[in-house]
Amino acid sequence: MKAFQTESADNTQQERRMTSPHKSLNERAAAEHLGLSVRTLQKRRFERQDPPYLKIGRSVRYRLEDLDAFLDAHRINPGKGAAHE
Repeated sequence: MKAFQTESADNTQQERRMTSPHKSLNERAAAEHLGLSVRTLQKRRFERQDPPYLKIGRSVRYRLEDLDAFLDAHRINPGKGAAHE
């Protein structure tokens, strides 16, 4: 019975993490999401550049919504506002 309770509690915690409005990724997952290297993210943090991050103890986390906003901010739409002759 105790093993079932532990498994059930683990599943509940997993579900909360998956449905959390502020899903966060570790450094490696964030780098993969952005298509950058982990080293590039480390350098950007050191230089106090975006994307924003969370520091929890020694852990670094990135909110998924911040990573997506970072990507949107660097989006280039060549057809908009450019003068073509």
